[in-house]
Amino acid sequence: PRGPRLVPARRARGQSDGHTADVVAREIAARRETLERAGHLRPGPPPTGVHVTTRWHAGMIVVVVVLGALAVAGTVLG
Repeated sequence: PRGPRLVPARRARGQSDGHTADVVAREIAARRETLERAGHLRPGPPPTGVHVTTRWHAGMIVVVVVLGALAVAGTVLG
């Protein structure tokens, strides 16, 4: 998981447990803003689209190839 774990917000005594859509939206916006300020989230909407997924997969492929090359080199030298 990326970033910190979100712990459920504690409610003050006497506060209603009932949620309306507005209350939930405000809580989500406040948490997102806090995480953006802390540097765990990039500001703006989350990245979407094929190019983002492809770029992530390309990085993972490079990592797997490098680890494979190190394993082969270790086997040959060992």
